[in-house]
Parts: sequence; structure tokens; C-alpha cells
Amino acid sequence: MAGRDRQGGDGYRALFERLAEAALVIDPESGAVLAANARARELYGLRGGASLSRLSDRPDEERRQLLRALRGPLGYEAVHRGEDGERFIAETSASPVDWRGVRAVVCLVREVTGRRRMEMDLRRTERRYRSLVEETPGVVFYVDDAGGLEPRPYMSPYAEKMLGFSPEEWLADENLFLKLLHPEDRERVLTASVRSRMTGEPVEIEYRMISRDGRVVWVRDASAPVEEDGGVRWQGVMVELTALREERPFGEPPRDPLTGLPGREIFLDRLSRALLHRAGSGLPAVFHLDLDGFRLAGDALGEEGSGALLRAAGRRISSSVRETDTVARLGEDEFAVLIEDVRDAADAARLARKLEREIRHPFTVEGADVLLSASIGVSLGRTGVSPQEMLLEAEAASSGVKARGGAACGFFDAEEEARAFERLALESDLRLALDRGEVELLFRPRVSLRDGILRVVGAEAFPSWEHPEHGRLTPGELFEVAGTAGLEEDLRRMVLEEACRRAVLWAGRGATPFVGVALSGRMVPGLVGLLARLLQGGGLDPRTLVLQIPEAALVSAPNGMERSLAHLKRLGVGLEICGFGVGGLPLSHLGKLPADSVKIDRSLVEGLESDASCRAAVGSAVALARALEVEPVADGVERGGQVEALRVLGCTTLQGNLFAGLLPAWRLDEMLAPGGSR
Repeated sequence: MAGRDRQGGDGYRALFERLAEAALVIDPESGAVLAANARARELYGLRGGASLSRLSDRPDEERRQLLRALRGPLGYEAVHRGEDGERFIAETSASPVDWRGVRAVVCLVREVTGRRRMEMDLRRTERRYRSLVEETPGVVFYVDDAGGLEPRPYMSPYAEKMLGFSPEEWLADENLFLKLLHPEDRERVLTASVRSRMTGEPVEIEYRMISRDGRVVWVRDASAPVEEDGGVRWQGVMVELTALREERPFGEPPRDPLTGLPGREIFLDRLSRALLHRAGSGLPAVFHLDLDGFRLAGDALGEEGSGALLRAAGRRISSSVRETDTVARLGEDEFAVLIEDVRDAADAARLARKLEREIRHPFTVEGADVLLSASIGVSLGRTGVSPQEMLLEAEAASSGVKARGGAACGFFDAEEEARAFERLALESDLRLALDRGEVELLFRPRVSLRDGILRVVGAEAFPSWEHPEHGRLTPGELFEVAGTAGLEEDLRRMVLEEACRRAVLWAGRGATPFVGVALSGRMVPGLVGLLARLLQGGGLDPRTLVLQIPEAALVSAPNGMERSLAHLKRLGVGLEICGFGVGGLPLSHLGKLPADSVKIDRSLVEGLESDASCRAAVGSAVALARALEVEPVADGVERGGQVEALRVLGCTTLQGNLFAGLLPAWRLDEMLAPGGSR
């Protein structure tokens, strides 16, 4: 037996010695080299005993890697010194080994300096060519034409500067090029393209495209089909020629010579395109500005001063809107603004007030301050309206404002105007109510039927506000008003802070229910600091706070959201995914999230009793949650039949009007008190 052990040991030693790669046995504790095979002795010039400090440029750092390798195999790269002292990159695979009673690490070392240099050279070359393509003052492009397969276009970043669409948007929409071709040039360009594909000859052609902001952009396109890897790639470059065409595409009249802004005809043309191609859910809005007090100021300033004042007014108006919006000069002291994507009348009124405030700021002309105001008329786009009608409506509304004293804004449609300004007043009132602490919390209890006993386990917090004229606003109405007023995050932060105070109060009375607070996706990344301060200063047990994140927010930004949720989870709070089952969150991603519960969307719960697909969806959601050790919660429970169906599917944590609607804090206090009605 002992002979066989010696033979086995000799065999392993011989195998170790003949390894083609350099092999070292190292004691991580001392750094001593316990053994080296022939290739290692040749590589490092080893003649006797050696240590890691003799081989490695950073022995302490590498020794830490070897100590980690005692727990299991790992790989790393380090800089080593060879026999002649020349440094090389060592790609090392390290594994634990018992070497003559010592817990050591066996390292297989590959010298990869040449390979790494080649990779670095390739990366440098790639960077040079990428820089050349991306910094070229034109659009470099290619399209794979795979005989009927979906094209995969590449457009260099300059495409966004020239036409307003990012490379990612070009990749997502294979027909974007056709959509942006000017209608009058489309047939000519497509004919030239087809001819070039058939003959294999390059094509050079000038034509017009429509940019995102509605500008007409003249381009010279030099491109050709190129055979590559058994297929055909269409590649080339587009250079803008608009400046050479004197910024007068397809016969447009010149711009206003005094201000450089578009005139009436250009404005109407862009408005026509805006009405034809409505931007998503937004609608076009025209703002007509008549400068109050300009004629008196002009008489005092003279011709040159008046011109300077008008130029300053044009710049002021242009700087108050986005680059994609259109500002035009229509007459002596009249300007117009086209916004293609206002949300509603209230949004338009908000923009009109912003323009009116900007005009009120003094203009400095020839060393003197000049005060103006503006009468602003607004017209909103709608089905069947023509560009000329919209502009006339805005002009008529502006004249009405001027007749009433000016320095204000109004709509052509009196009812629209009333609704818009009523909404703005409501937004202003909400801002004051938040400052004064007039917004209070209502709570929706959550119950558990586990073990057949109904008990309140927590509650979700919602904002509520009693308006002096409109009465009590529901949470949904309140969030809608806050959203359009830019107050949503302030409102949600107020709910969070008040909910934390309520949880501390309950704990002081001996009750330990959780309190849930719904967050928007935008709030999550910046919430860690605020929450840490609340936990430190308020005496709150973090386990009693549950932060609710909509599933849709996780879908739209999964990676950044995952990191933010991990930071929040480290504070000890609970995390819940809301609207589960309808937001499109991939199941593979759910397991990576540090969630404690998922709230199944009420639309699925609603159909439990009659819709087999709803039952299947809820059953799948409950089973998945249980498998991931996440608590499933059913939202919107209204009927006893839903309770029974949920119990059969294994979901026993519920909320909905069947148990309780939104309750004031005092009523929930009664339910949580010992012996209270539950």
C-alpha cells in the first residue's frame, strides 16, 4: 500500500513537472514558493527557494488574491518579473491544494503580454476609427440589406444634431428614413437608390429631409452598395447643404430681415405640418403676442432703437421656449409661437403666463431700461382646424386681451379659457395648501385571513385635501393636479414624512402595523438620504415602513432602479411592487429585486369570479411570489366571491372596499386599539 502511495506521488510529481504552463505552489500566509515546475523555473529564473515578492510587482495585493483562492478556485491577472527582470502580464488560475500538510495554492501562470498588447492595439485602432466616424461633420451610415431580412441601420451621432433623431431611434424604426424624406423628393431618391442597387454603382444625390423640429434640411448623399461577408451593405455619408441653399428650402420666403426669425408663411407651413403629424398625445398650440407699449417706446427710441428693441424681444421670446419650438415675427410688434405638444389647455395657459412674465422684465436699449408687457392670445389645435384658422383665433384672442387692458393672456374659446385658468388656480391653491400643512392623510387598511382570522396588518397612506370651493379631492385627482403643477414629488414626500410620524405614534401605543407609501419611479434614486434622516431622527422602526414602487417604473429603468432599491433595502425598510401582473416586468428580473411583497393589480382581481384568464394570471402571480418567498397581496377586493377565489389560490393578504375604504387617521387608530373594531 505504501509503495502504491509513493508511486502515485511520484506520478503526480512527474505530471506537475511536465506541465506546459508555468506551475507554482505558494503558501499564501508567508508568500513562500513551495514548488515550481520546469516551465516556472525557466520563466522566473528560479534556482532555489523564492517568495512572492521576488516574482510579483505587487506581492501584498497578490497574496490577498491567493488567500481568497483558499476558499475556492479563481482567476486574476498580475504583473510579474521574469528571469532577466523584464515585466510581463501573468494570467493566473489559482486553486487550493494540500501540499505536505500545508494549506497552499497551486497557480497555473500564462504569459499573455503579447496578446494583451495586441488587444490594446486593436482597441486603440477601433477608438481612432470610431472617433473619425463620430466626429465627421456629416452623417456616416450603413444598412445591411439581407435579401428581405429586417435592416439593421447604423447612423453616426451627427444624425441627431442634423435631423433631431438619435442613433437609437434610427435603429428602432427601420422606416424612419422614408418618413423623413421630403414628399416632393421621395420618388426621385428611391428611384436613384433602386438603380444603384441593381447596377452596383455609387449614387450621389441632393435632396430634402424634414427634421424633428419641422425644419427642411438639404443634404448631399454619397453612398454605394458594398458586398461584405456574403451579403450587401449600403453605406455612405450625408452632408448638410442647408446653409448653401440660403436657408430657403423648396421656395420658402426669406426670414424676417430685422430679427432673423421666420415670417408668417414659414410659421403657417410649420403649423400645417404640426397639425398633420400630431406628436403623441400632445396637441399644437399657437400663441400670438402683441407687445403692449411698443409704439410709445419706439417713438422715444427712434428707428434704430426700435429695431434693437424688437430684436431683443425676439431673443427673449426664443430663449423662453425650446429650440424645437417655432418663434416668428408677424408684424411690426407682433410675434407668434408654435408649441407642437402641449398637454391640455392648462398647460398652454401655464406657458402663456411664462411668456407674459418674461416680457415684463426690463429691456436694456441704448443704455436705458424699457418696460413692455404683452397681450397673448392662445388657440389650441383640434380635428379639422386649418393653420390659418388657428392663427386668426390666436390673433383675435390677443386683441380681446388688449381691449381689456393688456398685460395678460386669454383663449379664443371662452369655455376653454375658464377651464384652463380654473385649473391653474387649483394648482396654485395646492401649492399653498402644501406650504400650510393643509393636506392630510387617509389610510386604506390591509387585512390578513391567515389561519382563518381576520386582522388588520397595516395600511396604505394616501393624501387628501378639502378645497374650499371644489370640496374634497380624491388621491387620484390630487396626484393629477400635483403632476401638472410640478408638485408630485413634493406631495409624495409629504405623504412619506407624515406616514412615518403616524407609524411612530402607533408603535408608541403598542400597535405594530406597517404603513405603506406609494412612490413614483423618479423619486426612488434620490430617496436614500431623506429616508436615512427620517429613520435616524424620528425613532421609526424601518420594518414598519413599506415603500411601494410601480411595476412600470421597474420596466422602464431596470438596472438603475435595482441599485437604488438595494440601497433602500439596506436601511431595513420593506419594499413592495405595485400593479403586479400588468406592467410587463420580466419574470427573470423579479427574482433579482429585493422585494418583500407584490401587490396584484386590481384589474386582475376584478375578473376572478368570471374570467378564467384572470384566475390563471392571479394564480400564476401567487405561485411565483410564493416560490420567490415574496408575499402576494390582492388589491381591489370588493366581493366575498373574490375572497374565496383568492383563498383557494393561496393569497390571504387582501385590501379593498369589502373590508374598508379610505379612512381618516382617527378611525384607523380605533381599529388598531386593543379591542377595537376590526
